[in-house]
Amino acid sequence: MFVFALIVGGMALFATASYESKHALRDYDSAEAFYLADSAIERARAMLLEDRAWRDGWNDVALDRGTYDLAIADTTLAGRPGSFVRLTGTGTVNQTSRRVTAVAEVPPAGLNLGLLGMDDAVSLFNPFCVNGRAHINGWCFFGFRNRNFRCGTLTNGFDLTPPHLYVDADHFPGATYYEVRPTKTGTVHNARIFDADGVDITTSRGDSLTSVLTYSSLLGSYIYTFSGNTAVDRYFDETTGVFRRAAGDSSVVVNFGGAPLNNPPGPNAVHQLFIGNTSRIIRATIINTRFTGITVEQRLQHGNWRAGLTIIDGVTFAPRNGMTLICGMFHSFGTSNYGNANYPGLVYITGFLNSFWGNLNARGSIIMMGDFVSLADVTITYDPLMLDRMPDYMEEEWPDRVSGSSRIITWREVSAPTGG
Repeated sequence: MFVFALIVGGMALFATASYESKHALRDYDSAEAFYLADSAIERARAMLLEDRAWRDGWNDVALDRGTYDLAIADTTLAGRPGSFVRLTGTGTVNQTSRRVTAVAEVPPAGLNLGLLGMDDAVSLFNPFCVNGRAHINGWCFFGFRNRNFRCGTLTNGFDLTPPHLYVDADHFPGATYYEVRPTKTGTVHNARIFDADGVDITTSRGDSLTSVLTYSSLLGSYIYTFSGNTAVDRYFDETTGVFRRAAGDSSVVVNFGGAPLNNPPGPNAVHQLFIGNTSRIIRATIINTRFTGITVEQRLQHGNWRAGLTIIDGVTFAPRNGMTLICGMFHSFGTSNYGNANYPGLVYITGFLNSFWGNLNARGSIIMMGDFVSLADVTITYDPLMLDRMPDYMEEEWPDRVSGSSRIITWREVSAPTGG
């Protein structure tokens, strides 16, 4: 009887252990199946970034101990602009399946992107024309029912990601790069000019910018003023100017955005820049902003860029390297032209509030991290020729190659066909 009881007890213990083991294994299979289903959703989002027209899905794709399927179909969301797809991912491990369904935003195409505003935009009275596409990530107002938006395609209310911005010499290969940093020598405010390697070349340039540089104690900033043909020729003439193009280089980049060398006004100072009242064409890329953040993601947030006011008044830019103007707080006066048919270019603005006060004509594209207000006639013509000339990383990240983001709008688990 004792042996019989021992056998029965052992069998019961074995059965319990076996049941617990199978139950634990089934739970493990179920958890892995769930992760496979969710992985199918995430992989589909990545595919949409590469090809927004992709609708093939997958069947029985092997991964780890199981497989996953993905079904994709177009759908709509009431009251929301943009394109959406419904993604259904199913993960299977042994006899256990889990299923997840999500509605995701189809990444907007960046093709013909003439204007990208990353915050809000207002055009109060004058016609706003984009020969291509304008996109505002935030809220926009172009008059009642956007009647001031006269031509092109306007979209808004979802995020489109622009290229990350860099202003250091290494990101402008093939360019003659100058960095201009203000300082104070005794009682004289002047600037030192450095080359791409950080070598002080002010003496060889024969100019320390004393004739165009002032310091405002009220604003706590230095002010560069290039007004009229004489000043523009002296500094920006490609052959004879202080910032001339070196033999063999394709373009010129002049960076005014760096911190001053000594007080005043201190390492956090910003510089005001005025260029105007000239009939000369400026072919150099002009920079007046600097990055103060740490991560790559912070490069797309205007709070991580430090820059003073940049005022352009009646100037024509024709950039050789596809980058026209990189600045912070931007005000455009007079009738100014940013790029032309032979030399279109990108204007990249890092400030939080920008404005167009004079008629603005741009050939290429404009990106603004912050808000903007327009009180002038604006015509922007997208021209892909700028992509062939701009730095490689900008071309590779341009939104018609990496089309922003594919956000998940809704997500939930649904009943799977078996198990779980």
